Amino acid sequence: MAASLVVNVPYLFGWAVSTPRTQFGGAVYNVQDVNSYLAKMRQGARGEWLFHIPYTVEEHPGTIIYLFYLLLGKVAALTGLFLEWTFNLARLVCGALLLSTVYAFAARFTPHRAVRRIAFLLIAFSGGLGWLLTLLGKPQWLGMLPIDLILPEGYAFLTLYSSPHIALATACILWGLLRVQQGCVNDRIAPVLSGAVSFFIAALIGGFYLLVPYAVLVTHWLVIALRRRQPDWKTAGWIVLSGMLPALVIGYTYYFFASDPVYRTWAAQNLVRSPHPLHYLAGYAIVGALALLGGLWAVRRRRWQLQLPLIWVAIVPVLLYSPFNLQRRLIIGAQTPLCLLAALGLVHALALPFGRLRVVRRLSRHPRYSRAGMRGLLIAAVIMLTVPTNLLLILGNGVEVAQRKAPIFHSGAELDALDWLRTHTAPDDTVLCAYETGNYVPARAGNRVLLGLGTETIHVERKRAEVLRFFDAAQTDAWRQELLKRYQVAYVLIGPNERALGSFNPDRASYLHVVYAASSTSGGHGASADDSYTIYQVRRSQSNTHPNRSPRSSRIARSGDVRRCCVIRDLAIPHERWWTLG
Repeated sequence: MAASLVVNVPYLFGWAVSTPRTQFGGAVYNVQDVNSYLAKMRQGARGEWLFHIPYTVEEHPGTIIYLFYLLLGKVAALTGLFLEWTFNLARLVCGALLLSTVYAFAARFTPHRAVRRIAFLLIAFSGGLGWLLTLLGKPQWLGMLPIDLILPEGYAFLTLYSSPHIALATACILWGLLRVQQGCVNDRIAPVLSGAVSFFIAALIGGFYLLVPYAVLVTHWLVIALRRRQPDWKTAGWIVLSGMLPALVIGYTYYFFASDPVYRTWAAQNLVRSPHPLHYLAGYAIVGALALLGGLWAVRRRRWQLQLPLIWVAIVPVLLYSPFNLQRRLIIGAQTPLCLLAALGLVHALALPFGRLRVVRRLSRHPRYSRAGMRGLLIAAVIMLTVPTNLLLILGNGVEVAQRKAPIFHSGAELDALDWLRTHTAPDDTVLCAYETGNYVPARAGNRVLLGLGTETIHVERKRAEVLRFFDAAQTDAWRQELLKRYQVAYVLIGPNERALGSFNPDRASYLHVVYAASSTSGGHGASADDSYTIYQVRRSQSNTHPNRSPRSSRIARSGDVRRCCVIRDLAIPHERWWTLG
């Protein structure tokens, strides 16, 4: 409960200070990616079962990837909840599932309630030394931010704070490992099949995540075979059986990313490589040192029931530097066995020996002190040493929320313009705008954009340069028309972000026609000139009309009555206003 409350303080603050003029967008951390998840949910809400990339214009087939967010969108449509609410409710539910699973994982490997509780606190709240690097003025140490600020898969606190799909995938991996191991030990098929279903769900979220549990299971099997000098082929069969169902999803995903040029390019430019090893040392300095003590204690005492957590922690460095584009993602779930070993180290290598110190024994004779109390104080102090990075993150995001600026907040004028797009255009109508605006257009309006997300916009750097040239007043109209035709752009959106790119005046372009303009009479919430939004439809000959443009949007474009379009907008979507507490 405490973990769920802490991670939601900035979100609650955001909704509390939201007003019709500046509305909270539902995300305070990793906002660009959250917008992309909302865009996927919007596809599901309008009835899609196959995912199409809304951040690129290249044609490509639909796939079942991101099925989690497509289903969330359908939940939003069925319940009538806004996408932002549904996303955050899913974050709460999946976070609670993750926390219950990590406690079950700790309980499986230690019978001591105190150790379980310490492990749970470390998993839920611990970070690294990112706070120290930030205070020392080295936020870009060794070329990147500290990992305990940017790696949701590596820290349960960041997982609870950011994305529900990571929480669900982590819970499925942990539960699947527990069930498959139980089935192997007891020679029963039911737990193995239960684990296979868990792995199948994790594969639907991200097939690459399954590299982790199967690396752990196979290595565990090899270690036992070497120790006993006889391989257990029946256990190997159970492991293979647990992987047959998720293998179908992995094969399907691999086929698309290997055969289709759009998906192949997406995979090639989606690089999430591991940083310098010192970043991992800084990110897990305290917990890692305690885990080392706990691991040594377990090996000396021959606590072989801890073999699986020990093996998982041991193979993580190999996974993190394997030849794979998404190296950093393979740390998913590893904090759980690491914190379990850290809890054992904290109790058996620090707290219990601390209670036997002469000074502690002397103080315990005083009626106000006890050995148990002083050991508890030591444990609490060590746990608190792991918390500052998360407190710094909450405080920093709280300050950003208080400023009510983009991208966390959106102006009423921006929302009006995007709501007009959603109401009067088709989802396949491509919108040209600045990168920052394009990141939010698919989430709010549902349109496809030329540029909007670094990983999902194919050839993103080239398109970023082309959009910059488009808004440069020195560029020729002939080049602009060729660009619009090449990418089959249907609408050009002009707002503050676009005006910041250049001084191009679209009102002088004969090939652009105004279909929406914010004004005081059109419900623009009193938007100033700097915050105004204008939408232009690209003029085309009758024979070259955009094939995906909706008939309704074409009729409005031909009417030439901008004010009339805005009035229609006001009548059509008053129920789309976000809930605000401000």
